[in-house]
Amino acid sequence: TAVRKFCADNFDEQTVRRLMESEVPFDAKAWHRLGSELGVLGLSVPEADGGVGGSLVDQAVAVEEFGSTLACGPLFGTVFLAIPALVACPAGPARDELLAELVEGTKTAAFAVSDKAGAFDPAAVTVSADGDSLTGTVVRVVDAGAADEILVAATTSAGVSLYAVAADATGVTRTPLVTMDLTRPQADVELAGAAGRLVAGPQEAERVISHALQVGSALLAVEQVGAAAHLPN
Repeated sequence: TAVRKFCADNFDEQTVRRLMESEVPFDAKAWHRLGSELGVLGLSVPEADGGVGGSLVDQAVAVEEFGSTLACGPLFGTVFLAIPALVACPAGPARDELLAELVEGTKTAAFAVSDKAGAFDPAAVTVSADGDSLTGTVVRVVDAGAADEILVAATTSAGVSLYAVAADATGVTRTPLVTMDLTRPQADVELAGAAGRLVAGPQEAERVISHALQVGSALLAVEQVGAAAHLPN
């Protein structure tokens, strides 16, 4: 009920149409309130990590409401993918700090990991890591254009690892794409020696990425249920 009221107040059709045509296609203040006041960005995040400690079902209830109003915001990159990935990562300074910021709504994220029909394929990774320096291009990354942080899968000498990269860091270029759905923007992300912070090494990254893609698929399906309810009978 609280999420439905928030969406009605902040994501009416006129507001959504205005936001989706803006350079930054969401209201940062409203996004922060979703995290800090309603706590709905981290419903399935353990309390020890700053979340509510609920289940994926709890998160899905909120996502369905977002879908029913076609809410503008980096839900796909942040809530569907980046937060589940970080929850599955081993604890560490970079992971813990970023997860707390995403749950609180003070930062947003994108997930620059190529998939094949929703499944992770290590052979499809197009970024390489030399130490903490990342180079490569990932195409069609949802929410990358306005994200504060980008989670990037990169191939190392020991296997695939997952890194957090500040979107405004030196060596990061984001090229916005024209998409059919203006509420879900995409961008190509090019990295040229960009600095990454390791959040999951070769022993953990494949499990972490697969978990995020599975959670993201489930939440995307639930969102579509909400969107279908928005359509006239």
